[in-house]
Amino acid sequence: SREILFRELQHQVGNNLQMVGSMLSMQKRKLREPGAIAAVDEAAKRVALIGSIQRQLYDPDGSPVELAALLRQVVEDCIATTGRDDIATTLSLPDALRLAPEMAIPTSLIVAEAVNNAIEHGFDGQAGHITLTVWQENDRLTIAVDDDGTGLPAGFAPDQAQRLGLKLATAMARQHGGTFELQTHAAITRAALTLPFKDR
Repeated sequence: SREILFRELQHQVGNNLQMVGSMLSMQKRKLREPGAIAAVDEAAKRVALIGSIQRQLYDPDGSPVELAALLRQVVEDCIATTGRDDIATTLSLPDALRLAPEMAIPTSLIVAEAVNNAIEHGFDGQAGHITLTVWQENDRLTIAVDDDGTGLPAGFAPDQAQRLGLKLATAMARQHGGTFELQTHAAITRAALTLPFKDR
């Protein structure tokens, strides 16, 4: 009974978040100022993503989450939200890695920001390829999102960027003892999230 109630609660919370995302999307249609439209649209996408993640966290015992499955879903959701069919993906995800439940949402949001940033800015008006790679080294976990888009602007400094999404990603990474970095090298732009990690 406890497990059934927990699953139902998680499902309902996910549904409620999806509804909030839909309401924000509806509200966006009433706006005219481009900056306001973009801000509400970003908020709607983030809330919808949290709802999707919430529906995956079904274990009442708080068991670790399978990282590969979680990140696959994040990438799929990000691309599906754009409605684009010209973005290829390659995912290199170790099946054995598990993530603590309390880290699932912040990690997913940061990865989603990296993927969305690649699509919106790297592939603006062009097709592209995103490669997501995960590896563990000692007590650190790194999730790298590479894209072959237009690259970062000259003189770009991630810690001085004004984009809200990048600020949130950087802040969430630091909050959990990690880092979030952006750089372009040899025509590939990499967004890398590194977090403290203990294999479970």
